[in-house]
Amino acid sequence: MPGMDGLELARQLGARAPVPLILFVTGGHGRSDLPGPVLWKPFLADDLKAPVRGLLDAKTARFARRSAQPGLTCTGPL
Repeated sequence: MPGMDGLELARQLGARAPVPLILFVTGGHGRSDLPGPVLWKPFLADDLKAPVRGLLDAKTARFARRSAQPGLTCTGPL
C-alpha cells in the first residue's frame, strides 16, 4: 500500500465506529505488538479457519442479544 503500512491502516480503521475486525497477515516483519490476531505466511487454507472463526465469534458475542430477567417488561418503543 503506497503511503502507509498495515499497522497504520489498522490504527485509522480503529478510530471508526463500529471498529472493524482485523486479521493481520504477515510474512515475518518481527513485530509482536499488532492489535489483533496474526496469521504468518506461508499458510494453508485450513490455517485460516481458526483465526477467522475467532473473529466472527467475537463479533457475534459483541452483538448478541441478552435475555431479559423474568418479569421484566418493555413499555417503550423498540
